[in-house]
Amino acid sequence: MKIACYVSVLCFFISACSAPTIQQKRDSLLENASMNPYSSTGSQDKSIYDTRAKLLQYGGETPKFLKKLTDKCYGLPYESGQCAINVYSDELKTKQDEACDKESSCVVEKETKSAIDNLNQQYYFVMARNQYDQAEFDLNIRALCKAAGIGQRGGISLMQVEYDVNQEPGLSPEVRGQFREIAMSCWTLSKNGIADGTTKIKNIY
Repeated sequence: MKIACYVSVLCFFISACSAPTIQQKRDSLLENASMNPYSSTGSQDKSIYDTRAKLLQYGGETPKFLKKLTDKCYGLPYESGQCAINVYSDELKTKQDEACDKESSCVVEKETKSAIDNLNQQYYFVMARNQYDQAEFDLNIRALCKAAGIGQRGGISLMQVEYDVNQEPGLSPEVRGQFREIAMSCWTLSKNGIADGTTKIKNIY
């Protein structure tokens, strides 16, 4: 009877002190993450469980992923939940990008969005850096954007557009770089069916 009691006590301590499995570590991280404000990721998901469900659809929660997750996040004193959110969100984005790259329509949509974002970013930079000449710069940017689109539809390559802007005299190095980015973005928009890229310029005021 004493032996059975000792064995029971020993088994209890062994099970209590055994290292958690990688799945148990994952579950602990998910629980911690569920208590964190989820808006910090910029995701539309309401919780880490939504992100995980999407990742599972891509077969993304592999042993390799779980090892990366637990190695990076498990045991952090305060930030383990946020760490898990970031790791799951980054992995989901990677899987979504990989899936997108296999579909031509998705590639075009992503390329178009990137070109619009870049066009507006450069437009904003130019306006912010040249506050006393905004009207003139706005006129030149819109003319350049339309010309790049016309050139694309006329068979001019993106490399040629880049070269032409680089060789344009009378521009400061900073403005030349911004104009080059604008021209290339408008060329891309034309390639993807948006003939007049200036229609995608957003009013900054």
